[in-house]
Amino acid sequence: MGETCKVLFVLKADAYGHGTAMCAKYSEELVDWYGVATIDEAISIRNSGVKKPILILGCLQDCDLPVAAVHNLTINSCSLSYAQHVNDILGEIGEKIDCHIKIDTGMNRTGLVARKDRYDQAVAEAKEIFALPNLSVTGIYTHFSCGDSEDPEDIVFTQNQYDVFCDVVDRMQEDGYDVGLRHCTSTCPLLVHPEWKMDMVRVGMLGFGQSMTEEWAQKMNLHPIMRWCAKVVSILDLQAGESVSYGRIYRTEKPEKIAVLSVGYADGYNRSYSNRAKIILGGQIVPECGKICMDFAMADITSCDGVKVGDDAVILGEEGGLLISSDQLSACTEYGVNGWTTCQISARVPRIYLYHGEIVEKRLLFY
Repeated sequence: MGETCKVLFVLKADAYGHGTAMCAKYSEELVDWYGVATIDEAISIRNSGVKKPILILGCLQDCDLPVAAVHNLTINSCSLSYAQHVNDILGEIGEKIDCHIKIDTGMNRTGLVARKDRYDQAVAEAKEIFALPNLSVTGIYTHFSCGDSEDPEDIVFTQNQYDVFCDVVDRMQEDGYDVGLRHCTSTCPLLVHPEWKMDMVRVGMLGFGQSMTEEWAQKMNLHPIMRWCAKVVSILDLQAGESVSYGRIYRTEKPEKIAVLSVGYADGYNRSYSNRAKIILGGQIVPECGKICMDFAMADITSCDGVKVGDDAVILGEEGGLLISSDQLSACTEYGVNGWTTCQISARVPRIYLYHGEIVEKRLLFY
């Protein structure tokens, strides 16, 4: 990153399913900022003792603003009207808050709208936000819609987004405005365009040992920090022609040995993985078989020796040089991405945290 470029670690969606508070606590020495989507995520970071700046990437409700002020959080100004409304609320309670102005360069989601040769309005609105007495602008940013795409049209589109953002920033600076931290790259665009890092980069899945593709992960020698296991709770010896689980979508063509695992769609092991996912068990990669139930999934262990009730099955992560990646699981769904896979892991799945090989904390839902 260089000595001057800051790193913002994105911990929204419970740190992509890994646990916001713990990921913040044990990464504080490695990063400069944190990014979250909601006020609750930000407070969980503060409650873990972390003092680093936090940027809220989502939009807050009125009742959240006093809390944001007390905890020294930075909000995003996603539109002029939103910024004006926030300014009025802050005036009523006698508080001020830092903010980063978001520029919509083509994502068409939130931000001040700016397009190539058509960004005067965005500049004018940004100046109005600077003039609001209860908001202090300390940064400006944008977000790319297809920064990881290799499609020629998408490459041109992303380049245009970057150019427009630079045009807006340059105009503001030429007119004497200190825009603060400039940032535009998240994990995928950072890998493709490291020269666009500016003052800060936003790292999400990269911080969890994931990349935008398995090829990139191998190229960077990344290893996922999460290992998701289920227990073997039963082993069945089936004859040819028998079916497994609901809907009978899996039928044996020969005598098969089936392991029943203590994980289901209530845990976030998506039903779309049925008959598609792979599992590490018995020192091998074996196929999931049958429709995934609320609390159980099944695996064909016919080729495995020595698997017994109580063994661990790795449904995501590494084991003995073998890997089930989030990319592999997301490929079992129509629109899945690797971050989506870990975000789906439900709260009832216990999290056990290790630091330098030692267990430092356990997070359980009910006790």
